[in-house]
Amino acid sequence: MFLKSSVKSKHSYQRGSMLVMALFVIIVMSLLGLAVIQILSTSNRSMVVEVYGSRALNTANSGAQFQLEKVFGPTKNCSNTVYSLPDISAFHGCEVEVTCETFEVHQGDYNFKHFRINSTATCTVGEVITEREISLEARERI
Repeated sequence: MFLKSSVKSKHSYQRGSMLVMALFVIIVMSLLGLAVIQILSTSNRSMVVEVYGSRALNTANSGAQFQLEKVFGPTKNCSNTVYSLPDISAFHGCEVEVTCETFEVHQGDYNFKHFRINSTATCTVGEVITEREISLEARERI
């Protein structure tokens, strides 16, 4: 009563195509996930560098201010120094090196003692090392 068809159904030719599409979607999603992880990792590293860069800048400022106090204070000391800072959270992992030069300047009838102060701070956390330098000049009339 029924005739057998010699034509194969369309579904028999599509067998396994869903598996290929599923693998493609899994691979694309995995690559997107890896890209997001890489972006977040880079973002975290740049934030660490920014925070420790700010700490290094503040440490360099502190070293320069301390040297100015020594130069214009009662000791009148202009010397190169490496300061060990207190182990508080603001200076944690930081070290500052201050150099001081002095020379005399003559302007007209006036003589000045001129000071050139360089303060270089280095802050280290793990593999990240940040360094900032402050240079300033000051003078006093002799």
